Amino acid sequence: LKPEEKYPKSKIAEATAKIDALEKLNKSYNDLLATADAAFGNGEFSVAKTKYSSALAVKPNENYPKERLAAIEIKLADAAKLDADYKTAIETGAELFGKNDLPGALNAYKTAALIKPAEKLPAQKIEEINKLLAANQAKDENYSLLI
Repeated sequence: LKPEEKYPKSKIAEATAKIDALEKLNKSYNDLLATADAAFGNGEFSVAKTKYSSALAVKPNENYPKERLAAIEIKLADAAKLDADYKTAIETGAELFGKNDLPGALNAYKTAALIKPAEKLPAQKIEEINKLLAANQAKDENYSLLI
């Protein structure tokens, strides 16, 4: 209607700039969430926590990053408890082994193996104790035969 008017053109340019800025913001937010979700899925909770916090800084009113940060805190607390339980079981096993309480040490190492099945130490200690128990049983049987 009035192509020479500058005001509508400036408002269109302003709106286009706002749309572009919003698209960049959304892309940044979505990229941060994708990285955070991947890290969370891989158990890399410190990386995920950083990325969710960054996403929350981009869009502070979003609930999803807040929920995931809360889930990370729970997972970290659970992991800390498992680590503490594992350490206690290993220490108990070592203490009982040192006192030559082989059945007690065996139970403690079995508990540690249940807590963290991927760890090698409990399996090694269980094998070592089973060999010692078998050797002790053989000695007892030989002794019984001699009496």
